Amino acid sequence: MGKYEDKMQCKGPGEKIARETTLSILKKLSSYSWDAKAVLTLVEISSLEGKSVFLFISGLHISSDDISSLEPFIDKTEKEEQYRIIWILFVKQWTEDLKKKFKTLGSKMLYVAMDYSLPISSQRYINQKWNFKFNEPLIVAFNQQGKVECKNVIHMIRVCRVEAFPFSRTREETLLKEKGLMGVTATDVDSQIENWIKEKYIFLYGGQDNEWIQNFTKSAKVLVNDPMIKEKGISIESVPIQDDNILKRFWNKIKNLFTSRAQRETKMDSVKLHIEKLISYKKKKKEWAVLSQGSSFIVISGV
Repeated sequence: MGKYEDKMQCKGPGEKIARETTLSILKKLSSYSWDAKAVLTLVEISSLEGKSVFLFISGLHISSDDISSLEPFIDKTEKEEQYRIIWILFVKQWTEDLKKKFKTLGSKMLYVAMDYSLPISSQRYINQKWNFKFNEPLIVAFNQQGKVECKNVIHMIRVCRVEAFPFSRTREETLLKEKGLMGVTATDVDSQIENWIKEKYIFLYGGQDNEWIQNFTKSAKVLVNDPMIKEKGISIESVPIQDDNILKRFWNKIKNLFTSRAQRETKMDSVKLHIEKLISYKKKKKEWAVLSQGSSFIVISGV
């Protein structure tokens, strides 16, 4: 613990030493973009050539859910030789409580990640460049050429966890093609959804009106048991979301998936349109239902 505190509280080197260190690191990172150099030269790094780098920038306000999601990501990065994580820790002022929290997080994460304290000017750059907030972890992914692959992979980590590794656009698109919107956002609702998606139609629905949910459930059961539906070999599962904690996790995944796609500056596609509609129903506190088959949404509507 002491050595980390020393590194975070130490003064910067003299001007000559700082210049020599910066030039040395710039030479090692000659293939990286200026975005990467501007941040990576602020820390003393000697083993990043040819690596894909995750800059993990955070304060100490990291939720237990995020820590749970990050642990497999850190484990996998440690096993993959071509990837590195650099933890840049922002702490405005150390207190005893923050030191205790740092020690707790360190026991979970710092066996892989490294921590560095940055001068105020460097903090301003990160704040402006990537809109960093102290209460929201930021993980910028750089590819082996030093170009930004993803502005913040925390959103895909929250949605798909380590399954989305290395959190490239290609990997995100592959997961959505294989599982569809429901397959990546609703597995907390029912663990069987990932299996059902391959061969069944799935009704997923919710809202604040319990009577409406009960009526929809009855109507869905009538459809499920319809002789003509069964004769055609069509299988339908009806899945209401009524538990508040499960509903909260579902909406968090919806929100994070939308943010992940929006930050990649992709064109407005069907996934983003469906997500926007769902979010609008939530904001209007309307009851909603979606019907999915395979990896595609067939219908989505607020009722």
